[in-house]
Amino acid sequence: SVQIFAASIADIDKALQPKKPVNVRALLLAQYQEFYELFNPKEAEKLPPHQGPGGPLYSMSRGELLVLQKELTSLLKKGFIRVSSLPALALVLFAKKPRGGLRLCIDYRALNAITKKDRYPLPLIRETLNSLSKAKWFTKLDVIAAFHKIRVAPGDEWKTAFRTRFGLFKWLVTPFGMANSPSTFQRYINWTLREHLDDFCLAYLDDVLIYTDGDLRQH
Repeated sequence: SVQIFAASIADIDKALQPKKPVNVRALLLAQYQEFYELFNPKEAEKLPPHQGPGGPLYSMSRGELLVLQKELTSLLKKGFIRVSSLPALALVLFAKKPRGGLRLCIDYRALNAITKKDRYPLPLIRETLNSLSKAKWFTKLDVIAAFHKIRVAPGDEWKTAFRTRFGLFKWLVTPFGMANSPSTFQRYINWTLREHLDDFCLAYLDDVLIYTDGDLRQH
């Protein structure tokens, strides 16, 4: 069927006139005025505040908990970590050392995934071996707890925060497990040894090698 409507030119002009914006705030009851911004259509188009991934703590045996408690106490006494009330996403776990014992590890995978990577290069193995081809004497030095020699930039400690059975903590020194820890330390050790690097010493992260092609006395 066909429906027919009658309309005057005046009716059409009226329908085509731009509608005046409605003052929604004026229509709200007084008790709802403070919530007006919650219904701002512009805000509705925005993404909600970012929240990192959370989750339960990793399960540990009684023995691991005792080791964790001892490790945390030691790090606190050394001033390497501090009790924190900041949001902490990273969790702790243990890895077995090749020669026995447990190594404390912090799972920074979520943080590393959004970290801008420091591309400072590590030494090339082949290039390093070529430098040692004529050397006769070698002395190897191992920098103990190498990454902990570098202070975390003041104000950035919150990024290192981690959760444990015994509370929340944050690092004051560079922790193991963060994406840029190796490149940061390599830059540091290269600068420290810059006057002698590739002359009679080489450094690959925390391993420093002193070498000479002369006699033992010279070495």
